[in-house]
Amino acid sequence: MDLASSGIQLDNMKRFFSPLQECIQILRSFLPMIIVYILNLLFAYSLGPFLFWPTSDIYIHILGGIVTAWSFDRLMRFVGKRKKWLIEPAWLYSTMLVGLTSAVAILWEVYEYIHDIFFYFQYQANNIDTMGDLSMGLAGGIFFACVIYFFQRRSHK
Repeated sequence: MDLASSGIQLDNMKRFFSPLQECIQILRSFLPMIIVYILNLLFAYSLGPFLFWPTSDIYIHILGGIVTAWSFDRLMRFVGKRKKWLIEPAWLYSTMLVGLTSAVAILWEVYEYIHDIFFYFQYQANNIDTMGDLSMGLAGGIFFACVIYFFQRRSHK
Protein backbone atom coordinates (compact mmCIF):
# COMPACT_ATOMS: atom_id res chain seq x y z
CA MET A 1 0.00 0.00 0.00
CA ASP A 2 1.45 3.37 -0.97
CA LEU A 3 1.28 6.54 1.11
CA ALA A 4 -1.25 8.26 -1.14
CA SER A 5 -3.88 5.53 -0.75
CA SER A 6 -3.37 5.33 3.02
CA GLY A 7 -3.92 9.11 3.23
CA ILE A 8 -7.22 8.74 1.39
CA GLN A 9 -8.29 5.97 3.75
CA LEU A 10 -7.46 8.16 6.78
CA ASP A 11 -9.55 11.00 5.35
CA ASN A 12 -12.48 8.63 4.84
CA MET A 13 -12.15 7.37 8.42
CA LYS A 14 -12.11 10.95 9.75
CA ARG A 15 -15.30 11.74 7.81
CA PHE A 16 -16.99 8.67 9.28
CA PHE A 17 -15.87 9.06 12.89
CA SER A 18 -16.32 12.81 13.17
CA PRO A 19 -20.16 12.68 13.10
CA LEU A 20 -20.09 9.65 15.38
CA GLN A 21 -17.89 11.50 17.87
CA GLU A 22 -20.23 14.49 17.72
CA CYS A 23 -23.23 12.26 18.44
CA ILE A 24 -21.43 10.72 21.39
CA GLN A 25 -20.56 14.18 22.73
CA ILE A 26 -24.18 15.30 22.42
CA LEU A 27 -25.37 12.17 24.25
CA ARG A 28 -22.77 12.80 26.96
CA SER A 29 -24.31 16.24 27.44
CA PHE A 30 -27.57 14.60 28.46
CA LEU A 31 -26.03 11.88 30.65
CA PRO A 32 -26.67 13.81 33.91
CA MET A 33 -30.37 14.13 32.98
CA ILE A 34 -30.57 10.40 32.33
CA ILE A 35 -28.99 9.67 35.72
CA VAL A 36 -31.53 11.89 37.53
CA TYR A 37 -34.36 10.21 35.62
CA ILE A 38 -33.11 6.78 36.71
CA LEU A 39 -32.86 8.04 40.31
CA ASN A 40 -36.45 9.25 40.04
CA LEU A 41 -37.58 5.82 38.83
CA LEU A 42 -35.70 4.08 41.63
CA PHE A 43 -37.26 6.38 44.22
CA ALA A 44 -40.74 5.98 42.74
CA TYR A 45 -40.73 2.21 42.45
CA SER A 46 -38.90 1.42 45.66
CA LEU A 47 -41.09 4.02 47.40
CA GLY A 48 -38.64 4.04 50.29
CA PRO A 49 -37.69 7.70 50.17
CA PHE A 50 -41.19 8.84 49.14
CA LEU A 51 -42.87 7.02 52.02
CA PHE A 52 -40.43 7.88 54.78
CA TRP A 53 -39.37 11.27 53.45
CA PRO A 54 -42.35 12.72 51.55
CA THR A 55 -40.52 15.92 50.58
CA SER A 56 -37.86 13.97 48.68
CA ASP A 57 -39.95 14.51 45.54
CA ILE A 58 -39.26 18.24 45.84
CA TYR A 59 -35.51 17.66 45.99
CA ILE A 60 -35.60 15.34 42.99
CA HIS A 61 -37.34 18.07 40.97
CA ILE A 62 -34.90 20.77 42.11
CA LEU A 63 -32.01 18.48 41.19
CA GLY A 64 -33.75 17.74 37.89
CA GLY A 65 -33.97 21.46 37.12
CA ILE A 66 -30.31 22.07 37.93
CA VAL A 67 -29.13 19.07 35.95
CA THR A 68 -31.36 19.92 32.99
CA ALA A 69 -29.97 23.46 32.80
CA TRP A 70 -26.44 22.05 33.17
CA SER A 71 -27.03 19.55 30.38
CA PHE A 72 -28.35 22.22 28.02
CA ASP A 73 -25.42 24.45 28.98
CA ARG A 74 -23.00 21.67 28.04
CA LEU A 75 -24.86 21.06 24.79
CA MET A 76 -24.96 24.74 23.81
CA ARG A 77 -21.27 25.18 24.60
CA PHE A 78 -20.41 22.10 22.51
CA VAL A 79 -22.49 23.29 19.57
CA GLY A 80 -21.12 26.80 20.02
CA LYS A 81 -17.54 25.55 19.73
CA ARG A 82 -18.30 23.45 16.68
CA LYS A 83 -20.37 26.07 14.85
CA LYS A 84 -18.34 29.02 16.13
CA TRP A 85 -21.23 30.80 17.80
CA LEU A 86 -22.19 31.61 21.35
CA ILE A 87 -25.35 33.27 22.50
CA GLU A 88 -24.57 36.76 23.70
CA PRO A 89 -25.27 38.65 25.96
CA ALA A 90 -25.14 36.56 29.13
CA TRP A 91 -28.72 37.40 30.17
CA LEU A 92 -30.05 36.02 26.87
CA TYR A 93 -28.04 32.81 27.29
CA SER A 94 -29.35 32.37 30.84
CA THR A 95 -32.91 33.11 29.74
CA MET A 96 -32.58 30.43 27.07
CA LEU A 97 -31.41 27.94 29.71
CA VAL A 98 -34.44 28.74 31.88
CA GLY A 99 -36.77 28.35 28.89
CA LEU A 100 -35.33 24.96 27.95
CA THR A 101 -35.47 23.82 31.58
CA SER A 102 -39.12 24.92 31.79
CA ALA A 103 -39.96 22.90 28.69
CA VAL A 104 -38.35 19.79 30.19
CA ALA A 105 -40.15 20.34 33.52
CA ILE A 106 -43.48 20.50 31.68
CA LEU A 107 -42.65 17.35 29.69
CA TRP A 108 -41.66 15.61 32.94
CA GLU A 109 -45.07 16.39 34.45
CA VAL A 110 -46.85 15.23 31.28
CA TYR A 111 -44.83 11.99 31.56
CA GLU A 112 -45.93 11.56 35.18
CA TYR A 113 -49.56 12.16 34.20
CA ILE A 114 -49.42 9.61 31.37
CA HIS A 115 -47.63 7.17 33.67
CA ASP A 116 -50.40 7.55 36.27
CA ILE A 117 -53.08 6.81 33.68
CA PHE A 118 -51.51 3.84 31.91
CA PHE A 119 -49.68 2.15 34.79
CA TYR A 120 -52.11 3.01 37.61
CA PHE A 121 -49.28 4.48 39.63
CA GLN A 122 -49.68 7.53 41.84
CA TYR A 123 -46.89 9.91 40.81
CA GLN A 124 -49.11 12.94 41.17
CA ALA A 125 -51.21 13.29 44.28
CA ASN A 126 -53.07 16.42 43.14
CA ASN A 127 -52.68 19.73 41.31
CA ILE A 128 -50.70 21.19 44.20
CA ASP A 129 -48.11 18.44 43.75
CA THR A 130 -47.92 19.07 40.01
CA MET A 131 -47.52 22.82 40.42
CA GLY A 132 -44.94 22.30 43.16
CA ASP A 133 -42.97 19.94 40.94
CA LEU A 134 -43.05 22.44 38.06
CA SER A 135 -41.99 25.25 40.39
CA MET A 136 -39.11 23.26 41.85
CA GLY A 137 -37.86 22.23 38.41
CA LEU A 138 -38.02 25.85 37.30
CA ALA A 139 -36.31 27.01 40.51
CA GLY A 140 -33.42 24.62 39.89
CA GLY A 141 -33.08 25.88 36.31
CA ILE A 142 -33.18 29.52 37.43
CA PHE A 143 -30.54 28.83 40.07
CA PHE A 144 -28.16 27.28 37.53
CA ALA A 145 -28.89 29.99 34.94
CA CYS A 146 -28.07 32.68 37.53
CA VAL A 147 -24.79 30.97 38.37
CA ILE A 148 -23.90 30.78 34.66
CA TYR A 149 -24.94 34.40 34.16
CA PHE A 150 -22.67 35.69 36.93
CA PHE A 151 -19.73 33.55 35.79
CA GLN A 152 -20.12 34.76 32.20
CA ARG A 153 -20.33 38.40 33.28
CA ARG A 154 -17.29 38.00 35.50
CA SER A 155 -15.25 36.34 32.75
CA HIS A 156 -16.03 39.17 30.28
CA LYS A 157 -14.77 41.90 32.61
